[in-house]
Amino acid sequence: MVRFQIRRFLQNPLLKQMRLHEKYSAVRELVALYFQMVRDRISESVPKAINYCMVKGIEEYIVEELRASFAEKSDQEIGALLLESEHVTNERARLHWQLEECNKTLEDMETIEVEMKLEKTRVPH
Repeated sequence: MVRFQIRRFLQNPLLKQMRLHEKYSAVRELVALYFQMVRDRISESVPKAINYCMVKGIEEYIVEELRASFAEKSDQEIGALLLESEHVTNERARLHWQLEECNKTLEDMETIEVEMKLEKTRVPH
């Protein structure tokens, strides 16, 4: 926006007719707008940069701690960490059974619907 205003100011045909103090005040206003724009951009980007650096540092620390922790463990211990708990395994099996039952019920309903349509189309004897 500031660039547009500067360009518009410089291309203004009345620029040559302006008095010197009017030119100075116009330039002063444009410079003030420019500094406002710079201040706004810095106030937006600095907190983002600080957060990024903090998060990146913490991320690197956590990754190193995790690597060190896994380096001390045997393959069996790592395998045990990757196993699902018995509760999760049982819940997965229960949900799988429910899904199969729902699919069977849908198939039965479709069969019944087809049979009902066939009965309607049959001509009574």
